[in-house]
Amino acid sequence: MSMASLLQYSSGLKVLYIEDDEAFALEVKDLLSSFFLQVDIAKDGEEGFARYKKAYELQGIGYDLVITDINMPLMNGIELTKAIYELNEHQPIVVISAHNESQYLLEFVNIGIEYFLVKPFNTDEVINVLLKVTKKIYLNSSIVKLANGYTWDRNSLSLLFENKPIKLTKKEIMFFKMLIDNGTSITKTEDIFFELWGDKVEDINTDVLNPMISRLRKKLPKQLIKSVYGLGYTLYYEVE
Repeated sequence: MSMASLLQYSSGLKVLYIEDDEAFALEVKDLLSSFFLQVDIAKDGEEGFARYKKAYELQGIGYDLVITDINMPLMNGIELTKAIYELNEHQPIVVISAHNESQYLLEFVNIGIEYFLVKPFNTDEVINVLLKVTKKIYLNSSIVKLANGYTWDRNSLSLLFENKPIKLTKKEIMFFKMLIDNGTSITKTEDIFFELWGDKVEDINTDVLNPMISRLRKKLPKQLIKSVYGLGYTLYYEVE
């Protein structure tokens, strides 16, 4: 379940991975490429920062996620992290450390790093850490990428197809926002009733909800909204 959730949060993201051990870097890139849309590698901190700065200047966002080793030539992980934060203080970063590098971890925490992976990797730990950071990226993103070219704009509460808005009713917008806010979790039917009809929830049954969802589905790809029998609904996120 964690791996499936990770894929739904991570499949559209671009990653910059900085590691000076070439063999290890290629091995980890293969692993990361199973989850992310794009994984770029830099062989040291200086090259990593140059790549990040170029992407940031061109796109204004750098990379969705940066993953960096600590001990590297020319610019170490701490120096790299500080340089990136000067450009973008909100950049999500995961730091990879060896067991003998624990003396650096407090300094990373003090500059705002929340996520760490320890060599040698444990697959479950990697998935859990990546799930946490990609879920946070998802929740902080104003534009949520869905399947088949559809996106959701959190700021304007708009559903778009290839950047063109889809006309939704007020209740359809409220319903869709609930699905978006819950990410890969199930939005329970009773919660939908309460959110859409408030204190009239006792008067509402599926004979009212189902036609609304049916009308909404006609505006969307069939697989975008999934029914979870007896529980509620969730969204489908296309895995690249």
